[in-house]
Amino acid sequence: MPAFPFLSVKGMGREDNTESSMMRCVLVLTTFALALPVQAADLAQIPAIVAGKKAKGADWKAAAKLEKIVQEAAKKAGHNLTAMTGDAGKKALACKGNVDCLAKIASGKSGYAVVIVVWALKKKRLGEVALYDLASMTKIGGANGAIDDKLGTSLVAAIPAPPPEPEPEPEPEAPVEVADASGQGDQNSDEATTQASVSGSEKPAEAPKVAEAPESSEASNALSYVLIGAGVAMVGGGTYFGLNALDYHSQLGEPLSEADRSTKEEEMKSAALTADLLMFPGIAAAGAGAYLMFVE
Repeated sequence: MPAFPFLSVKGMGREDNTESSMMRCVLVLTTFALALPVQAADLAQIPAIVAGKKAKGADWKAAAKLEKIVQEAAKKAGHNLTAMTGDAGKKALACKGNVDCLAKIASGKSGYAVVIVVWALKKKRLGEVALYDLASMTKIGGANGAIDDKLGTSLVAAIPAPPPEPEPEPEPEAPVEVADASGQGDQNSDEATTQASVSGSEKPAEAPKVAEAPESSEASNALSYVLIGAGVAMVGGGTYFGLNALDYHSQLGEPLSEADRSTKEEEMKSAALTADLLMFPGIAAAGAGAYLMFVE
């Protein structure tokens, strides 16, 4: 069953089916997110800027709005977001909308850089968010479009799950020491020699065996973390494409030419299919990883 059945041709235009399907999708994702442990990431937010035509007051209000959307999305997901201050604002203005230049302002910090740009076009405002890995200074995710909660969701979904912490190696048990009969003095040595000659058939006592250390479970733990991390990433990607499909569906309600309507329908179907292919395998992978973790 597809994750977004209301996007099929048969169900198009039915408001009740659309709302109920959206609610089911949100409930599934919320339940799955609560079942997994939240691992916080450190985010450095570069001050948002306005690029494009000459900036006006409304443009900077849109930038502040997008900043708040990103901050609330990061906080809700349990991440540590810190807004950069000082001369970061002047450096951001000098970049003139270049996201690579903006990310370099956070160079030297740990975690990830969050870049926010509002493009002031002739008739509308578009928001752009980007996520950079500060260790390699490479862009690992981002989105652009209308200034709404989708941009905050897309940025948070791009944050990768942290690698699993290495399991501590078990300490080997101390070997059991065997008493040395020769160190007890000449008298004890003579008595031991006499007893050995009388009972020559007796065999000397063997040293007790040292208990073997249990086998390490590092391999199974690593597999659990890999499955959970991959599953979360796939569910996040599926959510992103599902939200895009919803956006295309809403645009079909507007007056469009036949060519534009056909294009929108194809894009909507493609996004919905991609969401299905990512979301359900992602849920299965993460669930398998969580099962392996708890049964150990």
